[in-house]
Amino acid sequence: MAAMRPFSSKTPYVFDNDCLASFLWVQRIDILKSLFGENILIPSVVKDEFKKLKRTRYGWVYQLLETEISNGIFQQCHLPAVGEIAEEFKRLINGTYGKIMGKGEAAVMAWVRYNGGTVASNNLSDVAMYCRKYSLDLISTDDILCKACHEGIISQNEGECIWAEMKRKRRVLPDYSFSEALHRFLTNAPK
Repeated sequence: MAAMRPFSSKTPYVFDNDCLASFLWVQRIDILKSLFGENILIPSVVKDEFKKLKRTRYGWVYQLLETEISNGIFQQCHLPAVGEIAEEFKRLINGTYGKIMGKGEAAVMAWVRYNGGTVASNNLSDVAMYCRKYSLDLISTDDILCKACHEGIISQNEGECIWAEMKRKRRVLPDYSFSEALHRFLTNAPK
């Protein structure tokens, strides 16, 4: 059997909207807390993306994020207005590298490139090439759920239920089941 897929231990884990939303929408922040403790970093740009939900019927999603920041579970970071991080952020959102990035993904990648840590994003088509180019560690929702199952934080059956609920909430995950994702994770097979 092949070795398990490597799972980054480089902290902090810097989340973009898509990856964080997977856990907020199904109210399973406990998984992130169990795996990462207080090593979860949310760029203010990402928080602002969630703020759009504040005055909608989904305002509870933003409120949950606010609560975790207030309780010190999630740390918030602000991108500097000048310097290498700011310049990289601008290059990413302007498409200098060929693809125009969303502000959340750009903030996460610029932060991790210059400050270290791990990119947490589901937008693999947007971020994977950049992460490879600059040797940035990258994890996504499926990696997080599989790691949580492997460490006994959730059962495989619970993982299936969470996976299905995330899909019902329109979170973008691979087409296969959680069991298949777990098998691929444990055998280091491609996603």
